Amino acid sequence: MKRIVLMALLTAAFLAADCDPARALKDKDARDQIEVLRTQINQVESSLQVRQMGLGEQIQSIREEIARLEATVEEDHRNTRLLGRQLEVAKLEMQEALVQLNSDYGRKFRVVDENINRLLQGIEGLQKNIRTLSDNIQTMSAFEKKQEERISRVQTQLQQQINVVVEEVGRENLRLQDEIAGMARDIAAFQNLINDVDGRVRSLRGRLQEVTLRQEATARTAAASAREGHVVQRGETLSKIAEIYGVTVEAIMSANQLANANLIREGQTLTIPAP
Repeated sequence: MKRIVLMALLTAAFLAADCDPARALKDKDARDQIEVLRTQINQVESSLQVRQMGLGEQIQSIREEIARLEATVEEDHRNTRLLGRQLEVAKLEMQEALVQLNSDYGRKFRVVDENINRLLQGIEGLQKNIRTLSDNIQTMSAFEKKQEERISRVQTQLQQQINVVVEEVGRENLRLQDEIAGMARDIAAFQNLINDVDGRVRSLRGRLQEVTLRQEATARTAAASAREGHVVQRGETLSKIAEIYGVTVEAIMSANQLANANLIREGQTLTIPAP
């Protein structure tokens, strides 16, 4: 580490001498500056050796606090992702149910329309036959008596056909009523499904709001503590305090006019700037 600091200081001295290393080494002022820098390096090394004994516990405390905060943040992220996935699954299930229900109803309505069209075509054909027979009856004159029995038979047949058609229409109406009742039951089941999905969505939204409110309360607590100032606890460092309030070490040093980040003491009240 000493070599790295020395190289950095030498580089700074070279830059101060118009970025010409050969000229800086020949210059007497540059050599004096290098000697001063070496003296400062020795003083820094002595200070570091004195403080090195207490840094281990502080570093361990900082690492444990960082691990705890990272675990808390990761847990919140996992909960948020889980709630989001559950909400997406609920939406997909509801969409699939709607698509399936629309498809089933479409098929049923098409079948009903086809049956009604067939019945209407049959009735129209019978009406045409009746009109044709009626026209033939009106045109008959000389053969009226001879054709009465035949007409009677035809009318009987037509009446039978009409009766058959009426019976088929009645049966078809009953079947349609049963299908409509089944559709009503399907609609009621689908409404229950929608209500269940809606309840699940409301529950998920409530849990999301709880997570959001908890995060906002944490942010408000940190902001309120920042306005009141922070009392330095045993083992705390500026970097740890800056991480708690979401600001930089330089911002805290500037707000409290600190020349050295390590010169803080237990019980000291620090002004925390706004993040």
